Amino acid sequence: MKIDVHAHLMGKAYYDAMEKMAGVTSKANRYGRGLYKDGETVININDEWLDPAHNVREMDKRGIDLSIVTLTTPNLYVFPKEVQADAARIANDEAIERARKFPGRILASASLPLEDIAASVKEIDRVAPLKEVV
Repeated sequence: MKIDVHAHLMGKAYYDAMEKMAGVTSKANRYGRGLYKDGETVININDEWLDPAHNVREMDKRGIDLSIVTLTTPNLYVFPKEVQADAARIANDEAIERARKFPGRILASASLPLEDIAASVKEIDRVAPLKEVV
């Protein structure tokens, strides 16, 4: 069995939340579109990458049986500290939903708002019991 322990997930709700942050703009680019904050590139997004089946298509091309998905760049720390816990919930919920949609193919590795230890522990308590989370 081939297991990819370093696969990335791009979730629409997470990037939609990022796009709503103050100072963030979106404009078309060669990938599809880019998110920019204060004139600097935050991330490039191709809508195909947001498709829940994208990971599995890429796994099949490469002969990978199971992927453990983590949030891709930029991680939670692009968000202001006071909303990082909410961003973690959004990202983790998308990863868990992806794992539920493709059981046996995808597992989720949770993202935590480490700048807020209490919120991190709360998120661990929320997601750790789920079979989709490693």
